Amino acid sequence: MLAHRALPQHDPFSFASTPGRWLVVSPGTCIILAAIASSLGLSALMVVGSILETLAVGILWLGSSRRLLPRLVLLPPALYVIQCDAEDVSVRGQLFGDLAFVLLLGLLARLRDGKRVHPAWIVAGSALWVNLHPSFLLMALLPLASSLLLLLDSAENRPRLRPFAAASGWALAGMMVNPYGPAYVRHALGTAMATSTQSYDLFRSPPFHDVGWLIPPMIGLLLMIARGRWGPSRARRAEQTFVACWVVAACLARRYAPQLIAVEIGVFAPMLDSMDSRLARRAGRLSEKRLAAAGLSTFALLTAAIAASWLRERKDPLRDVPAAAAEVAHDAEQVRAHAGAWPNRIVNPLHWGGYLAYAWMGHPKYFIDGRDHVVLFGNGTNSDAQSLWAGAPDSDELLDTYEAGIVLWERGAPLDLRLRTEPGWQLVHQDRIAVVYLREPHRAGD
Repeated sequence: MLAHRALPQHDPFSFASTPGRWLVVSPGTCIILAAIASSLGLSALMVVGSILETLAVGILWLGSSRRLLPRLVLLPPALYVIQCDAEDVSVRGQLFGDLAFVLLLGLLARLRDGKRVHPAWIVAGSALWVNLHPSFLLMALLPLASSLLLLLDSAENRPRLRPFAAASGWALAGMMVNPYGPAYVRHALGTAMATSTQSYDLFRSPPFHDVGWLIPPMIGLLLMIARGRWGPSRARRAEQTFVACWVVAACLARRYAPQLIAVEIGVFAPMLDSMDSRLARRAGRLSEKRLAAAGLSTFALLTAAIAASWLRERKDPLRDVPAAAAEVAHDAEQVRAHAGAWPNRIVNPLHWGGYLAYAWMGHPKYFIDGRDHVVLFGNGTNSDAQSLWAGAPDSDELLDTYEAGIVLWERGAPLDLRLRTEPGWQLVHQDRIAVVYLREPHRAGD
């Protein structure tokens, strides 16, 4: 997109994708991150990712309460959001999605408290979100769902429902501001509902044998009980049900654990504010600006210390990608193409496709990557890639089907072990993480 100043009409990277016009998912994020990498280098992406993550959690923490006591109580769970995200976050649209989700929780809190939100802010926020991450659907769904949950409370204990419905409508209008219009919204909804989406590890149940993943659901259950007894009476049942829904979501899919903690902070903060605490009363005498500045400084120092420690250990942004093996595979493909030999297509695992797009820029094309698995790879390629990754019995047939002459794979994976003893395949490179196999070539036309 940066090179041609236009959206691509056909997939420039994969030889196995569905032919024809396709939608670029998160086009705004693609442009932003590519511009940063092109002008400042890959290390700058790590800095940008740290800033976005810190900004999202900082807004969540500082915006939940203005009092000192609640902020002290809520600081550990706010930092725990970073710990949870450390398991999943890379520098991609998810970071923008997490930031937008925090802002959406703030919008719902204002509507709950009966405060007005100008429609222009909702439309602008939705228009930005739709171009940054597919989770933009929450912008329209959550306000509408919240209005339905509020019906659980009596009329005197709930805010007006019309602003929630109106917010969903304005958000839907903002979603149309994308390069593809309504088609992109339909595509995102189809992706969210697709069964193939659930096959990704990110959307599977967390490993509960790790106690850390039990903490958010357990806190959520305790919070539901506590919310029934303490805190403002307004929207009490709705908030209990809202937390319960996110507890279920976090148990079904690992992706939603950080969002659950964010919801818990948003619900718990007003409960803490309502408690009659001497420390809270003293904090109320401080100027809000001074308190906000002190809180932001404390949070920035803590997150900076965490980030500095992390970057010191993992300062190489290419430590987990097959840079050397990719160069070997690239050169081998060029030699084969020049000699007219086949098969010469390069087959790779899904999780390295993004790096190959960056390193090769479409020359040569590779097998698969982690982009759109519903349309772009909705022709069965995604399931075939999973079979190859598992070293399924039909791996040989699949390599024949895709005319694989070169295999760039993860060292020690089942397919690697299979090809080591397979006749017709030669191991030409191996390093710490990757192997490259060449198939016996044939002249084109033979």
